[in-house]
Amino acid sequence: DWLIAYMTAASLILSSIIAKRRSPQSAETAHQVSYRRNRIYLDGKKLPRSSLLWLPRWNRLVYEHIKAQPATFELGRLLDRAKAQSFRSASAGKLRVWLGASAGKDFELDLVQDGPHVFVVGPTGSGKSQLLRLLLTSATSTHSPARLQLMVADFKGSALLQGLNFAPWMLMQVDDLQVDQQPAFWNRLSEELTSRETRFKNDGKSSFDYLDPSHPQLLVVVDEVAAACKSSPKVVEVLSAVAARGRSLGVVLVVANQGLSQVPREMLLNLRLRIALAGTDQVELVQLGGQSKKISNSQPGWLAARLISQAGPDQDFDFVLLGQD
Repeated sequence: DWLIAYMTAASLILSSIIAKRRSPQSAETAHQVSYRRNRIYLDGKKLPRSSLLWLPRWNRLVYEHIKAQPATFELGRLLDRAKAQSFRSASAGKLRVWLGASAGKDFELDLVQDGPHVFVVGPTGSGKSQLLRLLLTSATSTHSPARLQLMVADFKGSALLQGLNFAPWMLMQVDDLQVDQQPAFWNRLSEELTSRETRFKNDGKSSFDYLDPSHPQLLVVVDEVAAACKSSPKVVEVLSAVAARGRSLGVVLVVANQGLSQVPREMLLNLRLRIALAGTDQVELVQLGGQSKKISNSQPGWLAARLISQAGPDQDFDFVLLGQD
């Protein structure tokens, strides 16, 4: 009886180990592989010395880590260079920003020439606010307050500008908690459009002159634009006007949202440059005008995104989390 019980228990243990080794693994991300004292650690867990005792997924994750080392090194080199110049764009342009790396090279955009307006899409946790923080940091590093002004509406709990100082560039800012100040913000933006039109008419100009140092550009950033639009009909009216007339007035609009839902069509038509972040639904990728291919995961400390532009093919890139290596 003892022998039968022993064999039964051994069989159950062996069966569970085999089943675990053969069972399909779900998609895994952000695993940490490290080395200490000639031992390999996976997510802080010490692996057996002999790889013959490893589970198949341990082999796969360690192999992928080793294979990605050259790419990780290159991203680190680009990041160090960008940090040295405070994420300032290395190239001249009307409103050029450094946003990360693509295929081992700096990834830069001219928000005027390539846009002029940008729509950032991604689910919760994909890094929309992080990308906006990087964009604002790069833009203000390239342009002085005399050449660039900012208006920022953060409808995601006022975390967008946390720890950043854009006071010299900031014309006005508001968040979803400042309900009493929101009407003044949208009225100010509407007045800015009218003021610029009147000024250009009086100066005999048909549109904004990017070479004229006396007229600053205006960068308008709205995080969670669907929530902003639901707050007041005035928001839809003003943002649609900026999207339609902003290019000729020197105003660039950058909005972010979790998806296409509840973003007014009249606004979307003029948001010609789209950036989709990792995790965006493949159906929405097509609706944004891009390919349905899933956006690949990026290197540790970086987030993945795809540029979707009517001017050229889709381009995948990685952007960095500010304050991290």
